[in-house]
Amino acid sequence: MQVEPLANFGVLKCKLPEKLKESLLKESETAKTENKELITGLTDRGVAEHRYVEKSMPELIPFIFSVKEQYDKTFPNLGNIGILTEACDYVMTTPWFNFQKKGEFLPQHTHDGVYSYNIWLKIPYNIEDEYSKNPKHSGNTISSFQFTYLSVDGKFKFHNIQLTKEDEGTIVMFPAKLPHLVYPFYSTDKTRVSVAGNILFDTRKK
Repeated sequence: MQVEPLANFGVLKCKLPEKLKESLLKESETAKTENKELITGLTDRGVAEHRYVEKSMPELIPFIFSVKEQYDKTFPNLGNIGILTEACDYVMTTPWFNFQKKGEFLPQHTHDGVYSYNIWLKIPYNIEDEYSKNPKHSGNTISSFQFTYLSVDGKFKFHNIQLTKEDEGTIVMFPAKLPHLVYPFYSTDKTRVSVAGNILFDTRKK
């Protein structure tokens, strides 16, 4: 017998440089009062608050594009969509902080663009406490970042990243149209902080 695995695009995961992580953390401490608020179609009661990243952009932009380069080496041709009249450069839109409080969530959604990423800066709980606060909970969706997609037989598949303190300073990059959601946490009144953003085709006239 011969196995023929089907190609697909995956998720790339790595750590931020410590200097960049500290820069983003420092900005996040004042962003809720100083940075411009982002309102999206997800904005609603019980959904995490969003504020644009501003001060850390000079350090963040080159790092994000370095991760994109590695993504392209690992999963080639994500941007080869075959509907443009000519090749375009990529541009990184302004990313945003997510400030998620106890019981808040982000419903299933996709992003604009070709590539998206999420960076976890602060995970304010121990996963053991999350399970003790939810003794009837089973599985690993509690306090998780979850991708959803269809298999070739049309069934829903789920990939969970259960967020723990070890994920602080971690970035994941993935196709922008890959649906994902973020589950709530319950064991602390402190705020979970992350950064999200997109890379799009730059079709502006030079």
